[in-house]
Amino acid sequence: MDTRSKKKILKIIIFSLGMVAIVSVAASFLWWYGFFLPGWIKWETKEAEFDQAYVTLDDRRITIRDGGKDGNVVWRTQGDWFVQDLVIKDVDRDGKDEMVLLVWKHGSYGNHRPFWVKKNDKNLKQHIYIYKYDAKRDTRVRAIWMSSQITYEIESISSGEKSFLNVTDHTGNTRVWEWREFGLKLVH
Repeated sequence: MDTRSKKKILKIIIFSLGMVAIVSVAASFLWWYGFFLPGWIKWETKEAEFDQAYVTLDDRRITIRDGGKDGNVVWRTQGDWFVQDLVIKDVDRDGKDEMVLLVWKHGSYGNHRPFWVKKNDKNLKQHIYIYKYDAKRDTRVRAIWMSSQITYEIESISSGEKSFLNVTDHTGNTRVWEWREFGLKLVH
C-alpha cells in the first residue's frame, strides 16, 4: 500500500471518529435537556396568583414576579428542571397557599442526598416540590418539601377536596395525596 492510500484511509478514520464524537455529544446534550422524556407528557402553560406574587408556567419553567404580572422577577426554576404542572393551594392547612410543582429533574436527590446513598444518579426523574412565598423575606420563595423520585409516572396534579391533591398517572388512575406532618402521603 502506497503512502497516498495510507493517508486517505487515515483521513477516513479520523473523519469517522470525529463524526462519532459529534453525534455522541449531541445525543448527550439532547438527553440532558429532556428531549427523550416520555411522549405522553403534557407540558402545561398556566398563570396564577400566589400570595402577593404572580406565577407563570411556560416552556417547562416557572417564573415568579413580585406584585403582579408585570412585576420584577424574583425567582425562576433551575435550567435543568422541566416543570410539567403547577397547582396553587393551601396543602399544609396553615391558611396560606403553597405552590406545588410536578418536576422532572436529574437524579433522585439534590446536593443533600442521604448519607447511605453514595452517588446521585443522573437520569431524569419525576418529583413533587412544594414552596411558600413571603414578600417580607429576602428569600421570598422557599422550599418546604421536595420529594425524592416518584415511583410511578404522573401525568397531572390538580386541586382536590379540602387540602387534598389529586395525582393522576399517565394511565388515567387518580390517587389522592394529603399533607401529613411533614410531606405528602398517599391517602387513597
